[in-house]
Amino acid sequence: MITAADVVDFRRRRHMSRRQLASETGLTEGKIWRIENRGTIHADERLVLERVGVTPTTTNDSLPPEPEPVAP
Repeated sequence: MITAADVVDFRRRRHMSRRQLASETGLTEGKIWRIENRGTIHADERLVLERVGVTPTTTNDSLPPEPEPVAP
């Protein structure tokens, strides 16, 4: 499932403005802003974004490794 961070990453990798992404998806610039800043993605918006190539680039289940204990 894509997240707001995925949308931001997609735009940055392609050097796209919100206006350009909005025109490709048919969404408004305001909706793109809401998705990126509030993290609210409706099911129909998610479907449209996935069609233009937004893919999950972040995972919530991969935690950083535990630090090694330091001997005194």
